[in-house]
Amino acid sequence: MLFVVIVDIIFSLNQKIKLNDEKILFIALISILYFFIIVTLTYTKSPKYGYAKTLNFIANLVYFIYPLFIKKINWKIILNTLNVIILPLAFWFIVYRQLYWSDAYENIRLSKDGFYHIRSFYLGFGSFLGLGMLIIYFKKYNKILFLIYFVLLIASGARGSLVFSLLIILIHKFLEWNKYFRRKYSLKLIKKILLILGVFIFSAPFYLNKILESNFFKLGLNRITSLLNFNNDDSSLGRINRFGFTLESVFDSPLSVLFGHGYGSFGILYTGIDGREYPHNIYLESLFELGLIGLLIVICFTLTPFFLKRDFILKVLTFYLLLGAQKTGSLSDHWVLFAFYGILIFNPAPYIINKAKNLGH
Repeated sequence: MLFVVIVDIIFSLNQKIKLNDEKILFIALISILYFFIIVTLTYTKSPKYGYAKTLNFIANLVYFIYPLFIKKINWKIILNTLNVIILPLAFWFIVYRQLYWSDAYENIRLSKDGFYHIRSFYLGFGSFLGLGMLIIYFKKYNKILFLIYFVLLIASGARGSLVFSLLIILIHKFLEWNKYFRRKYSLKLIKKILLILGVFIFSAPFYLNKILESNFFKLGLNRITSLLNFNNDDSSLGRINRFGFTLESVFDSPLSVLFGHGYGSFGILYTGIDGREYPHNIYLESLFELGLIGLLIVICFTLTPFFLKRDFILKVLTFYLLLGAQKTGSLSDHWVLFAFYGILIFNPAPYIINKAKNLGH
């Protein structure tokens, strides 16, 4: 993907790029952030991984500036890309994962099948599936396609993406319905909604249990329902431990408060191994490795774009990805998030085109 983007940028270098104060400000912010990351390598506790992580961050920079070379954002092309690439891969991953952890696969699993090394990819698939759901919902595309994304998202077990995408949709629906009922109170409509809900609730146990207990959903649902048993959920407890370690370690000295422990240092200080490890929250990660200075830059870069006059839907999609970055992934991993910030900042055209449509939102 990075190679394709770089090639596309090279072929687009001949076009005229218009920069205003807004765009220059955010280019300056991300440039200062990356410069500061490089500076922290002079005192980082990570002798090797810090350099690899700094190099990986270049992908974020490339994806961020990429929208500068795009004349118009076409949501159908974005959705079709997800349909062609993410849907089949997610389906394959879910089925293969189920086979991998089945008793029938035990002998092959013991022979060190390579699938074990990509078992955490469900988080990436979940993020894309939730993104696709939101695009379909807000752009009012095919409802059956929405259902396919929703089913795969549940089966993937990506809890954060499921919760965040559904929460955004429910809040939007509540505001939409609240506005509608205040404008035109309809008792008949309320009766119909209650009737449909009653039928669904009454009949749900007869078919939902069989569907949700099927092998296709079993592992994903186990991940989701484990949230209800928080004290025994290793994933959630692991994040809490990382949060606590971050908040304790950042105050080791006045210098660590201001400048952090250096980029890529979390892994070696938390596990003793100089490798990829992170607090699962980009703000805590920035505080730990870059200190208050780095955290302030990251906050300015990630929050101020939402105050720009931009397309409502684009803001929601970017916010959804930002929420995901608060529970999983490292700062250098979130290239999709940086790409959407690039679209949000450098591509104001959708706001003008869809302004009339978005007044209702």
